[in-house]
Amino acid sequence: MPLDKLRSFKTAAEELSLTRAAKKLGVTQQALSSTIAKLEEAYHARFFERKKPNLSLTPEGKHFYNYATRALAGEERLTQELNELRLHYTGSLRLGTTMTRSMTILPEALTLFAREHPQIRLNMYISARRFDLEQKLVDNELDLIVTPIDAALPPTIRTAVLEEGWFCLTLPRAAIETILPRGRTIRDFMKQPIQAQREQIFASGLLERLPCVFSSSRASRSGRAFLARHAPNNASIISFADYENLLSLPYCKVAAVFTYDTLARLNVATDDGVPDHFIYYIDAPESPRVVLLCYPEKVLNPAVAPLVKTLLDFAEKHRNPPPQEFFAALE
Repeated sequence: MPLDKLRSFKTAAEELSLTRAAKKLGVTQQALSSTIAKLEEAYHARFFERKKPNLSLTPEGKHFYNYATRALAGEERLTQELNELRLHYTGSLRLGTTMTRSMTILPEALTLFAREHPQIRLNMYISARRFDLEQKLVDNELDLIVTPIDAALPPTIRTAVLEEGWFCLTLPRAAIETILPRGRTIRDFMKQPIQAQREQIFASGLLERLPCVFSSSRASRSGRAFLARHAPNNASIISFADYENLLSLPYCKVAAVFTYDTLARLNVATDDGVPDHFIYYIDAPESPRVVLLCYPEKVLNPAVAPLVKTLLDFAEKHRNPPPQEFFAALE
């Protein structure tokens, strides 16, 4: 029996007036009368004596009123119990991730999770090797992981996209200020269209003079191809096995860094409103690096469900692909 019909009957039985009950329910008197008539037809019973100006309950009506009261009270208790379970999961969780994700998408999301579920203890395992994370998840040493995934996972693992990142070139503000014409400021440079900024950078030979730092094998390939077109004479090239190391490089402010925008955006905010780094995308928008949330299809730990929901809700609200202007006239 649909609960809305029981609620309509119960209200009419308590008000003993279709007019008052319809107003209280926010429906028309005709709609309420039709609902009660269908109930009486379904149970082959007459629940009300219709004597103007008020109604009165028949014996069958009184019995049905008691039933409706119990059913609605049970539904209310169920809702309350489910809410309490949702808000008061207990136990511990083992979350695996990479250094970059532990500093980009996860901190704010996990803060929200801790507020909503203070009784769940979260143990985070950080590894620079995503294959290590995948294996620990398959071996049930981790409950869920957040990491870029390039290879196919076993069918027993469920995945959801948390974040998309594009490969980019970041140039330090201090370096760009050295190529500005006399009398022009960094704010004047910022006001130019993206393509005009690029052309000024290429024409100045800035990429020939700056040390170029690469991160990860894919970034290294894309970055070297980009330099071969725009700075073929640059000999100061530094490559790192993993781009998490860029977070600790003190000389990044005087180097051209090839990495993913999720990492590059960590160090762009300044007091005067001008970013420390200027970001230029050099990957097509159709080829982002995807960061996935992965967890077993058969979840054994009940605390996984609320964390999955928190992470997916957070990612949906904060998903922000780069403006298409960045991809216009790329070369």
